This record gives sequence, C-alpha cells and structure tokens, in this order.
Amino acid sequence: MWLSVSSNKLKYLVKGACWLVIAAGLFVRFWLWNIPYEYDELFTAITANPKVPFGWIWQHYLVVDVHPPLFNFLLWLWNHFVPYGPEIWLRLPSLLMGLGGLWVCWHFFPARFGRLCKLVFITLLSGSFYLCLYAPHARAYSLQFLLGSLFLFLLLDFSRRLRLNVAVSNKQILCYGLLGIFLSWSHYFGALTFFVGAILLFFQALHYRRPYGKFLLIPLCVFLLFLPWLVPNFLFNWSASRFNGSWWAEQVMSWQSVLPEWSVFFFNSPYGHMAMALLVLGGIGDLWHGYQRTGRVPFFRDLGLILALLAGVFGIACVLSIKIFLLFGRYFMPVFPAVYLGCVLLSFRVIQRTVWAKVVFLLYLGISVYAGVENSRILKETNFFPTRAAAQFYRDYASHKELFVISMEAFPPASMEAMYGFYPNQVYHMNAKVTELYQLPRETRNKLLSRRKNAIIWMPICEMEKLTRLSQEWQRPVGIEGPLGRSCFLQVGEENQFDNVHFEHK
Repeated sequence: MWLSVSSNKLKYLVKGACWLVIAAGLFVRFWLWNIPYEYDELFTAITANPKVPFGWIWQHYLVVDVHPPLFNFLLWLWNHFVPYGPEIWLRLPSLLMGLGGLWVCWHFFPARFGRLCKLVFITLLSGSFYLCLYAPHARAYSLQFLLGSLFLFLLLDFSRRLRLNVAVSNKQILCYGLLGIFLSWSHYFGALTFFVGAILLFFQALHYRRPYGKFLLIPLCVFLLFLPWLVPNFLFNWSASRFNGSWWAEQVMSWQSVLPEWSVFFFNSPYGHMAMALLVLGGIGDLWHGYQRTGRVPFFRDLGLILALLAGVFGIACVLSIKIFLLFGRYFMPVFPAVYLGCVLLSFRVIQRTVWAKVVFLLYLGISVYAGVENSRILKETNFFPTRAAAQFYRDYASHKELFVISMEAFPPASMEAMYGFYPNQVYHMNAKVTELYQLPRETRNKLLSRRKNAIIWMPICEMEKLTRLSQEWQRPVGIEGPLGRSCFLQVGEENQFDNVHFEHK
C-alpha cells in the first residue's frame, strides 16, 4: 500500500517536473536572446546585409564558405523589412524556428506512442541546453532542428503507410521533396539526413512490394536541385585543399574527445549521459523481458527505422571523418529529434512502470536544469562571446585609432574586415577603418604595422598556441596588452627583436 501511494505521488511529481522543465526551457530561449554575436554569427550578419546584392554575397562570401546558404538567404530577405544590425532582429527568425520545431514535435507526435511518451519527448527537447542556446542563435541550427523534426515525423508516417499499404498522396510527396531541398540547402548534414532517410524508404518500398518509383525519383530531383550549390562549393574546397584532413576549420577535437563532447551536446553533461544510458539500458531489459513473455516489442518497426536513420547518419559521418573530421555535435542537429525519440521509445515504458526509473529520470532533469543554469549564467554574465565588449572598448577608449585585426580562423578573407567591423560600423555607426593583417602579404602587413602606434590591435580568438605561432611566422615579439574574455588586444614588436622585450599587461 505504501509503495502504491508513493508510486502515485512519484508519477505526479514526474509530470509536474516535466512541465516545469518545459516552462524553464522556453524562458531560457528568450533569456539568451540578446547575448552578443559569436564569430560565426558575425559571418551570418554580413551575409544578410540587405544593402548588398545577394549575387555578390554568394560569389564572395558564401560559395567560398562551407555550409549551404539557405539560412543566409532567408535572413537577407528578412533584413529588408527589419532594422539591420541589432542582435534582437537577426536572432528573431532563429528563435521562431526553434519554437516552431518544438511545436512540430508536439503537434505531429504520433498519438499511438502515448501521452507519457509525448510528454517525456517534449521535456527532453525543451530542457536541452544546446537547443536552448541555438534557438535564438543567428545560424542555421534552429532551421535544421525545425526541418529535421518535420522530416522525422514524415519518415515515420511514410514508413507506416508502406507497411500498411496506405496510399501516399501527391501533397505528401510534394512535402517530402520540399523538405529534401530545404534540408540539403540548409546544411550538408541536412542533406545527409534526407538521403539516408530516402534510402530507407526506398528499400522499405521494395521489401513490401509497393510502387517505389516516387521514392527513387524524388531523391534524384532533390540531388539535381542541390547541384547548383554542391558543384561550385566542392570545386572551391578542392582547389583550397580543404579535403586534406580539415574540411573548414582546423580539427580541434581528437577521436578520444568525441564521446565526451557528444554526451554534453545531446545530454547536457556526462552525468546526464550516464542517467540516460541507465534509463535506456533498463528500457531494453524491460522490452526483452516483455518479448520473452509475449513475443512482441512495442513500436518495434518505428524504433528500428529511427535507429537505422541514426546508424546511417552517424556511421557515414564516422567513415568520412577518417579523412575529414566531421564529428562536431552541432552538425547533427537535423537528427537531434531522432536521438531523443529513440531514447524515449526505448525507456518510456520502464519510466512508466518502475519507481527506480522515475527517480533516475527526475535526476536526469535535475542535472539538465543545473547544467543549463550554469551554462546560461556563463554566457550572460561573462565575456564568453566578447565581440560586443571589444567593440564597446574600441568605441569608448580608442575610436580615434585604426582597428587592426589578427584573425587566424578560416573565414573567407574577403569577409573578415566586414565581420570584425560589424559592431563598430553597423551597430555603433563609427565609420571605423578596419584592416585584417594575418591574410595580407608580408610587405603590405609590415607597412601597416609601421603605423601601429596609431592603431589598436585586436585578436578575436586569443589562444597561447596562436600567439606563439603568430610570433614565429612573423618573426616579431607578440604580447597581450589587455585580455577580454576569449579575445585580447595585442602589442606587436619589431621584426627579429626578441631580446629584452617586456609588455605591460593592462
């Protein structure tokens, strides 16, 4: 009797905790709305400049980047109707897309999975810190989450129709094709997700002896419509030798760090990962026990389709990463809903039936909330993204000087001066002269450095190994004059004068 009462109370506690996490997740998405742009967002900002023709942006900024440009184009259109510059306006489309992804997951969630499964699924998505962070982020991640959610439920619906021999309407096929185009043009991993799903549907049609022409023709059309981006971007990356071990940015992760990084990205922390693993293992044990008694596994075909999709996407990414490292968590945003739905379908029955699983699930939610609060506090209360603070310092204390920038990142060189001048010129309207030094020829750079006393030198992403490499390449002493979060202002000495040099840290 006591156990029954306690179990009932725990059931209501779980439901209450779920709704609290959902509410907290929605709040955090708005709370992070006005954090400063990080450097990738600065690239988004300059490619969304409504005063510049999109054809010029395509040629000089986008095709020499790596990611397909659908999101940049949508923001470019958006900025014709809203003020260009303030973070709030550039982030609003992403925020709406992130909230739209949650709505899609709520509205299109298959009723056959049950209400508890739906509530747990939405809770996990709402409480994911990285979904909260990327919801208002001025990059394509919210768009991928939205499109990936739509594609997941369309994939499950098509699979069920093929299994039950229910016709797929022309309207649904059109949605399937459009989703393929949008996923491909939003990110390469969106394209990977679509084509893995398309292969699974094609083989299902063959297996169940259904008409398979449309499941062959639609992916072919999507591929052909992706070629106007794929070919020029591939040729440029080939000419720039970006397939020799690093695709775009230099590899900053080792294979040993992949699982820890994924555990944080998908499950908020290593402890959250362990709690979710315990729930999934317990759920698998429960399903196996039920299979031995009844000979069936609930939602076996849906679960098999989701796991096959994830195996295809992650497996292909791992194989490609032998040559070109691609295993960054954010790249997998199109399959983020599939990861959580797979975990939920494996574990929700054991959560529903047992006290220990309810306790572990509550622990998972507690871990997620704690990690989210700590990470959000760091983003809001420190100069974790120092772009705005650096520009404010320049505006308030050195506006009479030129702004020299040393950026050793792999952004297109043509874009750098517009990127690092975005806050001074587009937000603070300073009309500042901005020059990026690292990409310049040696003679041009030395000529500019000769007047460095009348300039302020900013390194956006300041790391000791970069400073060491910079000093060696330029044959100049380099010192930090003022650190500012992850960036710094520098002093640069004369060539080949490394003796008796001292820089004051201010």
